[in-house]
Amino acid sequence: MRVAKHIIPVTHIESLEAAITGSHRIPTQFGKIAPKGRIGVAQLGSSTLTYGDFQANVSISGLVSEDSLAFGMILNSSGMKVWSDRALPGDIGVVQPGTELIGRHNGLARYAVITVDQKRLHEIAESEGVSLNKDVLKSNDMYRPGEKTGRWQSARMSKELHYLFDATTGDTVENGSEINDDILRIFLRGFVDLELMKVDSSSMDRMGSKLLKQTRELMEAPHKEALSVDLLVKELGVSRRQLFRAFNAHVGMPPSRFLKLYRLSRVRRELVLADPSQVSVSSIALKWDFRELGRFAVEYREIFGESPSQTLRA
Repeated sequence: MRVAKHIIPVTHIESLEAAITGSHRIPTQFGKIAPKGRIGVAQLGSSTLTYGDFQANVSISGLVSEDSLAFGMILNSSGMKVWSDRALPGDIGVVQPGTELIGRHNGLARYAVITVDQKRLHEIAESEGVSLNKDVLKSNDMYRPGEKTGRWQSARMSKELHYLFDATTGDTVENGSEINDDILRIFLRGFVDLELMKVDSSSMDRMGSKLLKQTRELMEAPHKEALSVDLLVKELGVSRRQLFRAFNAHVGMPPSRFLKLYRLSRVRRELVLADPSQVSVSSIALKWDFRELGRFAVEYREIFGESPSQTLRA
């Protein structure tokens, strides 16, 4: 079976957002250095494989899939977190349908994520004589295989990704079903590893994920007053301490800083897409609650390395 695949170069925050749009996820840039690298996507029958290979200082939050179980694997990383857990090469993750996933990237990020046809997964497990751990499949967690298994998994996954995105040319590739099955076997090997350990987490981690999702929804919705920490505490029904703990654990900064960087990233997205003959920088800035336009311009340049007007005219 021939399957479709493509690679999207990542050169700035907009191309990163364009590359991950299909997964309902939104990036927020945290530093002046723009994301650089690539995102590969392959449609393997009923499963979608996404391969990320980039350097960035961003947070990416949102749904991986609305209706499918997903498996993920960290192939290489420096300063990467998934939810609030530090992610190491070889770690594997399970994400339930409709679950908010938060990834914090500060440096190199190389990973693979596949949506899972559970019927096919069980067929492969049965043919391999593997007993699936139902608790793992029902979880939203990161797991760390034993060292030997982790190295084997990373090497095998890298080989599959190389074949898909580097060794073959064009926008299709043969043997899509076989590649899908091989990738599922790689994950199965990790899930039956006797040394498989759940990465330390707590109920606060999942609560924090929920709070960030609710915060993003509030920021995207129309509101009569600027979204402040006090308003977040009121709308989310949590204490300031709970809010600060959640943001520091998941994105490494207080909520006020995240709110500002998120709004700056959304302004940039609108400036990139806007027609300069139809809109102004000030109208978009005001829409995202930047009232002091001089300070806004300075903060925008600090993050994106250019003025808002330069972005609009580009």
